Amino acid sequence: MKRICQNDECEEAHCKTCGHHYDPACGRGGECDGCIIERSMERSERETAAYGGNYEKANKEGGW
Repeated sequence: MKRICQNDECEEAHCKTCGHHYDPACGRGGECDGCIIERSMERSERETAAYGGNYEKANKEGGW
């Protein structure tokens, strides 16, 4: 669920994915580091599941 800052005059950076405040130096492409990490974790879990839970094979084939 995307959260929007309740302060209309807020000048802090907001993540384009979740809407939370974040430090632009830590994020990438307008996203906070939490969203970037979460998306990476979800991707690795999907790829590992595609190889029957064999993370070593998923790592080798996926080029992690």
